[in-house]
Amino acid sequence: MKHIQGKNTRFLDRKYKPSLSEVFFTPRDFFSREEWLALEKAFFSKLYLKNGVTKTTYAERFTDLNALCLNYLPKNEELEINDVAVSSGISTLEWNEQLKEKGYKVNIVGGDISVDAYYVRVFWVISALYEKGYFPLQFEIGSFRFPLMVVKGFLKSFVFHFFNAIINLGFALTPEAKKIVFNGGIDSYFGLFIKLKKVELISPLLKWEENKHIRIIEDDIFKITPEFSQKFSVLRAANILNLGYFNDQTLTQLLITLRYRIKPGGLFIVCRTRKSDTLNHATIFRLKENGQFEKLDRLREGSEIEHLVLQLPGY
Repeated sequence: MKHIQGKNTRFLDRKYKPSLSEVFFTPRDFFSREEWLALEKAFFSKLYLKNGVTKTTYAERFTDLNALCLNYLPKNEELEINDVAVSSGISTLEWNEQLKEKGYKVNIVGGDISVDAYYVRVFWVISALYEKGYFPLQFEIGSFRFPLMVVKGFLKSFVFHFFNAIINLGFALTPEAKKIVFNGGIDSYFGLFIKLKKVELISPLLKWEENKHIRIIEDDIFKITPEFSQKFSVLRAANILNLGYFNDQTLTQLLITLRYRIKPGGLFIVCRTRKSDTLNHATIFRLKENGQFEKLDRLREGSEIEHLVLQLPGY
């Protein structure tokens, strides 16, 4: 299939609900890059994950922050970068593109709490998207799409129970398929009444463009990851270390866990995009040899947890 210029302006409609097949199974050349960006924004902004957050993100969100960071990135070394809580990963991809254009050599590990999911199709007409662990994100029948984040009130309860009952019937006829959705580990399954396909909740562009230096993984920032010990020269935490998400005690523990990943002398970038003004407010820190952070620069008013970072005791 070939892309027809201007065909898919429907993606720009804020009420548009993309189908699972559009997001996960459309050939690369069918849409332009701009349409892919609009499509994934419309899709991911309506996904409500089991941990209570969305994968809301969009292109060109951190352009100003990326530009500021260029003032502090060393050019004489290959940069190992950790981008945490990346949502769809589109901002990670754009950061990689900007750094390559500026002549940097980079390897980026992007992490998010939820990456793997399963596309499920039962009885040939009903489709669903399940986060691993059997948590439903979206149901479909024909051209009708029901992201559970968007459906409200009584309709949400009806949609959930109606579709779940039918899909559970399909799983009852093929119990091995349900085990796959619960436990993962298998990429696809095809039965008489049910079809499963493992998909990733990341930007389709990450899988297609020149990004061999980007790796997207499932990553729980509450846990120490031994393989990441002092591995990264740059760590960015955007729209995750927020006072609206965690109390001071939890944020301090997260800071200790993330500090474990940063090399002495490495950069720690903390940013929040405020809803009130839709602008980025960030602080760039450097990790000193003693394990404490020093402030290098601010974007606008700086990070709202700047004081917690600077108060963090050393090793």
